Amino acid sequence: MEGPVRLRGVRDVVGAGRGLGGVSDAGDMGAGGVVGRFRIPSNVYTIGYTTGMLIETLSVREAREQLPSVLERFRNGDRTPVGVGSHRKTEAVMVPVEVFEELTAERARSLAQAVGSLRAEGLVAEAGVEAIVERWARGEIGTSQMRELVRQLYGVS
Repeated sequence: MEGPVRLRGVRDVVGAGRGLGGVSDAGDMGAGGVVGRFRIPSNVYTIGYTTGMLIETLSVREAREQLPSVLERFRNGDRTPVGVGSHRKTEAVMVPVEVFEELTAERARSLAQAVGSLRAEGLVAEAGVEAIVERWARGEIGTSQMRELVRQLYGVS
């Protein structure tokens, strides 16, 4: 399927790898290979999103060594996320700041729509709830943590 991949939220991009599909060692392709439009070096691991998007994942050592070139790619307009982690597990993802800002803006728009829906029904969210969901919109907490905090606020388990 062509076109942009819509991510479910910031945590999918900058979080601990939730929402990711199966892990495969690029070594399965021999000395590297090409997956879609990505050239995968033999020493890079890939993680596939369930939507079919691949992320190259660098070891911590490789990330240190390649950080200047990754930043240069971002400066030149490459928006492809780059994972970092040890033991072939993506633990964080680097993205250009524009991508992060777009994702947090999308969360803010979702929040504004939810508030608008409440108002349309004559309801108002409590200040505590607004503070929690604003933290979620900024990417400070994940969706599951946001839901748990709201449940705790209302005494629901």
